[in-house]
Amino acid sequence: MHVVSVETARSEAAAFAGALDALNGSEPASALAQAQSGLLIEPRSARLWHLRALALRDLDRRREAIAAFKRGLEIAPDQPKLVLGLAQTRFEAGLPAVDQFIQAARLQPNDPEILLSFAHALMAEGRADEAIAGMTALLRGSPEWVGGQEFLAHARYTAGERSGFASSFRTALKAHPANIPLRRSAVQLLHSAGFSEDALALLQEGRQLTGEQPVWTLQRAIIAAERGDLNAAEPLFAELADIDDPAVQVRRMRFFIQARMPEPALALFQRYRSHDEVSQFLPYASVARRWRGDSDWARLEEDPRQVGIYDLAAELPPLGDLAAYLRSVHRARSQQLDQSVRGGTQTAGTILSHIDPLIEQTRAAISAAVANYVAELPPFEPDNPLLSARRDRPVRLSGSWSVLLRGGGFHSNHIHPMGWISSALYVDLPEADGECGWLTLGEPQHELNTGLAPFRKVEPKPGRLVLFPSTMWHGTVPFEAGERLTIAFDVRRP
Repeated sequence: MHVVSVETARSEAAAFAGALDALNGSEPASALAQAQSGLLIEPRSARLWHLRALALRDLDRRREAIAAFKRGLEIAPDQPKLVLGLAQTRFEAGLPAVDQFIQAARLQPNDPEILLSFAHALMAEGRADEAIAGMTALLRGSPEWVGGQEFLAHARYTAGERSGFASSFRTALKAHPANIPLRRSAVQLLHSAGFSEDALALLQEGRQLTGEQPVWTLQRAIIAAERGDLNAAEPLFAELADIDDPAVQVRRMRFFIQARMPEPALALFQRYRSHDEVSQFLPYASVARRWRGDSDWARLEEDPRQVGIYDLAAELPPLGDLAAYLRSVHRARSQQLDQSVRGGTQTAGTILSHIDPLIEQTRAAISAAVANYVAELPPFEPDNPLLSARRDRPVRLSGSWSVLLRGGGFHSNHIHPMGWISSALYVDLPEADGECGWLTLGEPQHELNTGLAPFRKVEPKPGRLVLFPSTMWHGTVPFEAGERLTIAFDVRRP
């Protein structure tokens, strides 16, 4: 039995409290230092090893984090949070994690987040059929679990199942027809997949069962607008004008752009200009400003200094080896349901968190380029979404993935409203054919029908990294044949 003195226990408790406060305050370096100081006094504190592991994970030092989780588990083998942390970190690091998630599920049975993570781990290891079968079985006992239903629908869609990908939703709604979150999710997924008539049928059934609700008004308005029936959409969006919800109002702003109404769009933008969610409104404000010929638009977006181009082939691992690794983790059979990829696949998880040496070298080259880009940005501007962020914090990625496009493939024009800086790193490309496969910047989504062309195009080259503001519209020109393999990531707003 391990016995500690009162003084040691107090020191351990103080170190734990300080490390926990630092982690909760998004200060992982401080948390790491405090956890380490506590471990020098009490090296058998499983909870300090846990905090040390979490801090290392936050600092993207996953090799060390895995070792810290394992050390904690040597002391407390059945501590659920340590088991789950190890499973999650192995998954992020690109290592097999299914067995660890199974252990976590045994310690915390029926925890929905663990069950979802387990299913994602199966998908990452190329075991999609097992993930689909397992989630199908779980949903028989918990049909109202929206997160599970959404996972299953997405998994079936990426496995190539088109007509019946949402069949589990339909079964659940027969048993629980008045469940609004369940029905709303099914409506959104069906509409996203192009089954608008099916979505409307479920929506109308929901209205009959629950009465008119703002959620149904919004979904009716969205479907009408996206189908081009702007006359039907307008009064529905008008009913939602007084709802103070950014998710609702950004859809109204999108409608104003679809209807070529820049003035009400900009008025709505002013309403949310100081809101935490303003980045969702900025791309539509950009369209309205361009239509009006505002000088503000050119200042905020067209400045060439906001686009960074870095040729990193000399700093990257051999591109052929990197391409082979990336192809090995492209396990989806078709494109995802809610991504910009057309004619290809996109990896799940966080590719740049993998601890394979090829990825670690790639991440180091990318991190250096991003730091250089931030250092060279124009001076601070309070109303510029790129230039208004603080620059005295370390660069942190908020997501990373790889895209493999095949002949005819492209990215539809889109934005990343939750990021600060977005990117494209070109690893393997088809033979050059004019501007096929080029990155386009500034051209709004095709469905908006704005008539605006891109204000800049960037030629892809193997080893080239392009950085640009996350709220800037971007997409690619389709190419005819071959494969186009890239890594993309977002940088967190500090």
